[in-house]
Parts: sequence; structure tokens; C-alpha cells
Amino acid sequence: MNDFLNWEDELDQAAKMYTTALVNEARTLPSPKKGIDMLKGLKQGFPEGYHGTTQEAIINVLNNVIDDAIKEIYKQGLAQKWSNADD
Repeated sequence: MNDFLNWEDELDQAAKMYTTALVNEARTLPSPKKGIDMLKGLKQGFPEGYHGTTQEAIINVLNNVIDDAIKEIYKQGLAQKWSNADD
């Protein structure tokens, strides 16, 4: 059981690191909107039905990591001052 709990912790840490990497990548784009659009393009859909297979669970985790990165970009974007630049 300890091995499983350690593995769960490793997965959680990896997800956080991947979220940070995605946020950093999105911030290299000219605007928060473009960063969010790029992140949304990474999301994967599910096949015809969701059967809870390991592959589908991995897709679900990755999509949640991407969603966390999108939320962070929204948060950072909303914290910025207004500008007159059009996107």
C-alpha cells in the first residue's frame, strides 16, 4: 500500500510540474487569450464511450492539468492592468 501512496504522490507532483510548464509555455505567447487558445488546443476528447480504461484515465488527468493551467492564465490575465491594445 505504501508503494501505491508514493506513486500517487509522484503523480500529483508530476501534474503540478506539468501545469507549471504549460503556464510558462502559454505565457510565451503574445496575450493571455492566445495562451488559453493554445492550451485548449491540447485537450483530448474521449472515444465514443467512456469505459474508465487506463488510457482514458490518463486522458482525463491530462485534461485536468490543462484546465488547471487555463485557470492560472485566466487568473494572471485578469490581474493585469487594462491596455488599449487590441488582440
